[in-house]
Amino acid sequence: DAARAEELRRVSERVGQVLFETLRAESDRGVVIPSPRGAPQTGHVLVLDSAWLVGESMYPEFQRRLGELAGEFQPHGFEFEFTGPWPPYHFTDPDAP
Repeated sequence: DAARAEELRRVSERVGQVLFETLRAESDRGVVIPSPRGAPQTGHVLVLDSAWLVGESMYPEFQRRLGELAGEFQPHGFEFEFTGPWPPYHFTDPDAP
């Protein structure tokens, strides 16, 4: 069980990195949203929670690439959930005066 859990962690981490790096090339900026400590366990592994700043002219290509990634990873058991657009508050500096 421990080896299986470690392998799941390793593969999930790698898939999250691939997703982030790929989408970063199709956006103005991306941020990883950390999971809150003590978040309830659902039986699923959250691979990537992120927010993306995408210019209007880049949006169609971003959507296309996102769809390709979902099509690539869904057959391997990964699920995708997309929401937004949302206000760009993830890209502000909370410590700025």
